[in-house]
Amino acid sequence: MEYAAHKMNIGGFVFREVLTDLPNDEIAIGVDMDAAWKWYQTHVGLDEDAFQRSVETTRQEIIKDLRSPKFRQLAWEIAREFEHEIFSTAAPQELKRFQASALVLVAQSRHNRRRKSESHAPK
Repeated sequence: MEYAAHKMNIGGFVFREVLTDLPNDEIAIGVDMDAAWKWYQTHVGLDEDAFQRSVETTRQEIIKDLRSPKFRQLAWEIAREFEHEIFSTAAPQELKRFQASALVLVAQSRHNRRRKSESHAPK
C-alpha cells in the first residue's frame, strides 16, 4: 500500500524524467513530494529517513517497470489516449500534472493485470 501511494504521488515526475526530454518542474516535484510525505505521516509514521528510502525504492520500481518494452509501450498508449481525451483542448498545468500521476496508476494496473493473466494462461 505504501508503494502504491508513492507511485501515485511521484509517478508523474518519474515518468517525465525517464520517458521524455521535458524538464521536471521543481515546484511540481515539491508539491508531489509534500503530498507523499503527508500521506506517509498519516498512514506510516514520522521517520523522514524511512520515508526517503521508501520514495527511492518506489522510484526504482517505476524505473524498472519503464525498462520493460511491454510496459513502456502500454504507458505511451495510455498517454496518447489521455492526450486525445483530456488535452485536445488547452488544459491548465495542474490538470496535466494530475493526469501524469493518473497515467502511472493506470499503466501499472493494466501491466499487472496482463502479467497476471499471462501467468495463469494455459501453456
